[in-house]
Amino acid sequence: GELNRTTASHTLNRSSSRSHVILTVYLEIVDPMDSSDRYTRYSKIHYVDLAGSERLKGVQ
Repeated sequence: GELNRTTASHTLNRSSSRSHVILTVYLEIVDPMDSSDRYTRYSKIHYVDLAGSERLKGVQ
C-alpha cells in the first residue's frame, strides 16, 4: 500500500494523501451458558473515512 500512495499539498495540509479507508470489524458474541449456536450473535461494522470529500471552499 505505501508504494502506491501519492501525496500532494494544498493550503490546509502540506502532505495530504487523500486516501480513503474502509475498516470492517466482525463480532461474534457467544453465550457461554448455552452449548448450542442459537444464542450466538454476529455483527459487522464498517468504518469509512472518505478523505478529501469534505467541502473545502477555496482550497487549492
